[in-house]
Amino acid sequence: MESLKELYKDCFLVGAAISPRSMKTHDKLICQQFSSITAENCMKPESVMRALGEYDFRLADEFIAYGKKNGIKMRGHTLAWHNQTPAWFFKDGSGAASRETMLTRLLSI
Repeated sequence: MESLKELYKDCFLVGAAISPRSMKTHDKLICQQFSSITAENCMKPESVMRALGEYDFRLADEFIAYGKKNGIKMRGHTLAWHNQTPAWFFKDGSGAASRETMLTRLLSI
């Protein structure tokens, strides 16, 4: 039986949102069926920017390496999503962060 990515290769990319865990548990399925992947959460602020000025790109790098190794196109995802953005990101001192502060933080991700 032809894979989804082969069946629709002349029409569009067939994609899946994946996690670092699914890269291990569903590797064969992902590589056989999908021509595009999107990071579920490993590139969102909660994973990349745990504290102001503290960055951890290990999971994001793992995602990129997986796509490159398997020849799968990669797509970006929502930069900041309320459920995957730490509470501190929206605050400045004891109050809400200003628009300017929020824009600076978004640009620093």
